[in-house]
Amino acid sequence: MLYNVRLVWKIFGIQAACSLVIGLLALVLVSWEAGLSALIGGTAATIPQLVFGLWTFRVQGARNARRITQNLFVAEALKLLMTAVVFIAIWTLLPWLDAAGLFAGFVMTV
Repeated sequence: MLYNVRLVWKIFGIQAACSLVIGLLALVLVSWEAGLSALIGGTAATIPQLVFGLWTFRVQGARNARRITQNLFVAEALKLLMTAVVFIAIWTLLPWLDAAGLFAGFVMTV
């Protein structure tokens, strides 16, 4: 289990770095609104993915195959629900966001 958790955190780090780079590029090349929007979009992709990974790899081993499969389906549903809630919160609380930057950050991070 320790190896799987390390892998989940490694993927999280890569996605967070990607989100940061995209946000900085948009900040420098476009505007501060686009840069912050891209960073927020990347974060909207990164956090649910972290929850997915941690939930999926809570157990391991051949004896737990059924439980691992159940965890995988629950984790995917949880990730989709979290992503939807995060996007609803983003659009509700931050109406000034640049939509192109937000979706660019989200897609590039995924």
